[in-house]
Amino acid sequence: MDLNPPSVDFAPPLHVIALATCAPGGEAGSAPEAAWLRAQRDALEAGGAHLEHWIAHWRKAPPPQDARLRALADAWHLSSAEVIAVALGCAAETDAMIGRVLAWLQAPVGGARPTLGLLATLAARFGEPAALAALAGGAARESGLIQFNAEPRALPEASLAVPLPIVFALADPASRLAPQRVHIGLAAPLALPPSLREAARSRARALSSAA
Repeated sequence: MDLNPPSVDFAPPLHVIALATCAPGGEAGSAPEAAWLRAQRDALEAGGAHLEHWIAHWRKAPPPQDARLRALADAWHLSSAEVIAVALGCAAETDAMIGRVLAWLQAPVGGARPTLGLLATLAARFGEPAALAALAGGAARESGLIQFNAEPRALPEASLAVPLPIVFALADPASRLAPQRVHIGLAAPLALPPSLREAARSRARALSSAA
């Protein structure tokens, strides 16, 4: 096994690393989606390491477009499955090709958003065998960072999404994709009506006395 670290000149985002592990072997599959997956795999392997080493490299030195995702994963102690879910969920909302690739990989049960079954398979390849439990009961779902579809499906067939405000908040700032009323890094606190400020103070006093 090649233990050399990946090339520092090539830093793919997490969703590309994860999907590259799904590339069909040899020349199997003539669909554009299969060709795209093989191209991502070949680019990663040309970077100087096997695919399984790229996750470790990403954790140490994420590319700029994943810097906010990496900071969020650290702050919330997200599992590998949760981080991959957020990465793929965001990419599916902003990159049409990613949606096509996901639909192709998940046919006939899945659509253009990642399913828990696919995410569990990807996470297992990077050392997390209990991915379904992590996704169903972890901090990402509990906080609303990821949301399951409302259809009553078995977990492996259920798809998940990342709410659009979060998608755009995690995006590269240069893309300027944040929807109206979504602000990141405010220079000053929002102006709130006196009634709301007083309600917040009352709530804070109650919580303080209860502690």
